[in-house]
Amino acid sequence: MQVSEVNLTKETLPDWDTSTIGECFELINGLAFKPNDWKQTGVPIIRIQNLNDPDAPLNYFQGSVPERNKIDSGDLLFAWSGTLGSSFGARIWDGPSGVLNQHIFKVLTDENVITKDFALLAFALVEQDIAREAHGFKSSFVHVKKSDLQKVVLQIPPVAEQRKIFSALSDVDALIAGLEKLIGKKRDLKQAAMQQLLTGQTRLPGFSGQWVKRTLGEIGEISGAGVDKKIRFGEQPVRLLNYMDVYKRTFLKSSDFSHEVSAKPDQIRRCNVKVGDVFFTPTSEVREDIGHSAVALEDMPDVAYSYHVVRLRIFDGWDPAQCRFAWNLTLNTSAW
Repeated sequence: MQVSEVNLTKETLPDWDTSTIGECFELINGLAFKPNDWKQTGVPIIRIQNLNDPDAPLNYFQGSVPERNKIDSGDLLFAWSGTLGSSFGARIWDGPSGVLNQHIFKVLTDENVITKDFALLAFALVEQDIAREAHGFKSSFVHVKKSDLQKVVLQIPPVAEQRKIFSALSDVDALIAGLEKLIGKKRDLKQAAMQQLLTGQTRLPGFSGQWVKRTLGEIGEISGAGVDKKIRFGEQPVRLLNYMDVYKRTFLKSSDFSHEVSAKPDQIRRCNVKVGDVFFTPTSEVREDIGHSAVALEDMPDVAYSYHVVRLRIFDGWDPAQCRFAWNLTLNTSAW
């Protein structure tokens, strides 16, 4: 993955300097450790896993380590190989002193020219540029060569302005964190209301009497054995409703699906999608991802569900949306 240069000129911002990453920073790569180098004691080896998760276990190295490859809490690091949005990119190290593993740069800079905090923001823009170039690729796993990264052009304001910019954006981060906390509280309130209303513990005005319990098999037909992800000669093309479509969405529309596969005509008919169908995720690597559901909002004659999901086709007289929400409530309140 190559990084295109950002066209920023002194004419647009006359009081800002223009420089490349190679001119602003020294990028020191980590060392290439082998599994048999990993020990239970010694100098901590800081891997990408440790950058992503502070609780990830550490491996240790018992040999001598060059001073330039050591890091301390507060150092600026750039993971140049990884997954966009998670393991790839820059961050300030907040952990024990140690030695860098390969695929991570230690970034050194002159604080009198560009502050560490502003450098973190500048690298965030570089990550966005790489993400745009990676758009459309099947995998979001990318890496950038040191020589390409050094060519990226940055706009550098005076140090006083750098500090003001970082302070302003930190205030925005604090505001976002407060809003996310408030949204979390509202979500908890909604979940509590669902539990009360969908179990009959609380009744809306004008309603009384006992609720009737039904199994899923009593309110609809459950079917699996869907279409696989292959294209075979002689079969008909069909768009696929897959596991992640159900996992990520609450409601399903025809415009959501673009993954084309093939299937036999009778299989397409058997695995078709109609308005009101409820789809579930029946399996997962982790227990929390089992039983997610989504409901189809329209008939989709050229869409078939995959073998990774299960379809519940509601019998006449039942509300598919209500059945879906009741299922999610059961999932969230049951002891699996």
